[in-house]
Amino acid sequence: MSNSADKFAEVLNSAEKTFRERNEIYKDGWVGHGEIMNAFFPDGIILCKPEDFTRYHLFEMCVSKLNRYAKNIKFGGHKDSAHDNGIYSLILEMYDDQPTTKKGEDYETN
Repeated sequence: MSNSADKFAEVLNSAEKTFRERNEIYKDGWVGHGEIMNAFFPDGIILCKPEDFTRYHLFEMCVSKLNRYAKNIKFGGHKDSAHDNGIYSLILEMYDDQPTTKKGEDYETN
C-alpha cells in the first residue's frame, strides 16, 4: 500500500505530464498574457460589482483563447481555442443582454 508521499508523487507526476502536453500546444502563452490584457486596459480597470467581475471573466476567457490560437497560427491555428472563443463570445453577448446585468453610468474604470 502506498503512503501519502507516494500518492502525492503520483499526482505531481501526472500534473507535470499534463503541463508538458498542454504547453506543447499553448507555447507558454501565459507568460505574455498580462501584457496583452494591459494593452486592452492601459489605464487599468476597476471591478466593483459582481457584474463587472463576470463580464471581465468572460472577456478574459475570449482573450485567453485568442492567445492560444495566436501561438499556433503558423501551424494552422488551434481549432479548440477558436471554438471555445466563439462560445465565450456568445455567452458574453447573452450576459450583456440580460435585463438584470447592470452596465453604463455606474461602471467605473481608471
